[in-house]
Amino acid sequence: MPSSNKVRKVTSENYPTDAGREGELIFRLVYQQAGCKKPFTRLWLSSMEESAIREGFAHLKPSTEYDALYNAALCRERADWMVGINASRLFSCLYGQPLAVGRVMTPVLAMTVVREAAIAAFVPEKFYTVDLELTSGCTASSRRIPEKSVAENLLEACRKEMV
Repeated sequence: MPSSNKVRKVTSENYPTDAGREGELIFRLVYQQAGCKKPFTRLWLSSMEESAIREGFAHLKPSTEYDALYNAALCRERADWMVGINASRLFSCLYGQPLAVGRVMTPVLAMTVVREAAIAAFVPEKFYTVDLELTSGCTASSRRIPEKSVAENLLEACRKEMV
């Protein structure tokens, strides 16, 4: 743990959180909660390759270049909270039981319900494929063939052609 004298001598800070608005938001909320006031720079990486990391450190940018990204993330966070708290209350009252609603949760739940319905309605279909082992060591496979007789005819035609 650094001594408080060393911390006082720091003139600026750098933060390497995830590249994107969520990483920006997380860092800034922690920074504000900690009561930090010193200027800071942003390390923005899209790769964990050593050369990309060196390049990122060589081109640190002032935090002000990411203020719009932070503000967008903050708006999204507050909108999520407002929708969640109000819509959850509304639907809980309408349906007489606790229901959680959210900007992301609700569409994801809807997608899950649609997928589950598709799985429940799935009817397996019998099909055939013709697989050929070639002398080169490769395998060639046909598309799905719904009728056995068609697959057998294709196989026989391939056998005649390869002899």
